[in-house]
Amino acid sequence: MPLIRSYSEVPSNIGTLPTGGPESKVVYGDAGSITRAVHPAGYHSQAHVHPGEQLNYIVSGESWAFMVDDSGRNLAFHLEAGDFYRVPAMAVHWSWNRSGGPCDVIEFHMPGVQGDPAKEEAARGLFAGDAPPPVLGAGRSHFVAPHRYPIDDIEAMADKNLSSHVGYLKKAAEVPLVTVNRGYAVSLQSKVVYGLRGSLMCACRQGGYHSRPHVHDCEQLNVLTRGSLTGYIIDESGQAQSFQIHAGDFWRIPRMLVHWSWNQSEEECELIELHTPGMHWDPGFGGGAVSLLANDEPPTNYPRPRNILVDTSRYPMEEIEAASISNR
Repeated sequence: MPLIRSYSEVPSNIGTLPTGGPESKVVYGDAGSITRAVHPAGYHSQAHVHPGEQLNYIVSGESWAFMVDDSGRNLAFHLEAGDFYRVPAMAVHWSWNRSGGPCDVIEFHMPGVQGDPAKEEAARGLFAGDAPPPVLGAGRSHFVAPHRYPIDDIEAMADKNLSSHVGYLKKAAEVPLVTVNRGYAVSLQSKVVYGLRGSLMCACRQGGYHSRPHVHDCEQLNVLTRGSLTGYIIDESGQAQSFQIHAGDFWRIPRMLVHWSWNQSEEECELIELHTPGMHWDPGFGGGAVSLLANDEPPTNYPRPRNILVDTSRYPMEEIEAASISNR
């Protein structure tokens, strides 16, 4: 099973609700999963819960999401392109695309949802070798009894355009664009949000961007939404691998593996990254990471991994990168 899968390699999972769709693709690692879902106009999911935290990024389109959190608050989120929102573990939630067009959403679940009966057949692992290691706490969704919740009253908030979120939603303009250069000739511009179990980063790499080889004590799951990128890892045996990553592709970086990337094109690319545990404490973000915790929610006590640059003299960098150029 590979660490990278192209968009076409991952089977589509087509929903069967009367409202249609969504069409989704699911990949997973040890600590979480990525769902890339397109919600068609009119799509209306059923109210449900799952044991994992969920971080979301709206790639394009718009929709509404609704929630009843642990405090019993009835909440509504108006979601538009570039927005970030979070669903805490075991919060009742559902969505409704009330717009006239599709909504493209990237969902990160921690732990992953690949064990859900509705997803497990089409879900694909991102592991090196023939078989994946044990997956931690694969979760599933459980539908709730709708009569226990004021569904109609909560959805009426959308009719009145009342968005109430107590911190779980951050609009695109509320998350600052942080420039991370660390001495690179070309910078990385990113937006970073976080929950309890992980962080989500929307990172734009300019043409020619070249990161330095580094490690971090967390798993990283990625999906490239536009452009192209060359990724590199050096595995535990010291073997180097390079990956040509194209828009729609999925890529996993296991904990503490040396890795870096290079945008060899002249066009900007956008990579959406999930780090579990979260990387929002890294000094490189300069305090620009934004919380998706509720205003009254206690802060996280999870580990605080960060990027650690490695000694490049230990590796044949020029040979590794030359091989990737010849394979393009």
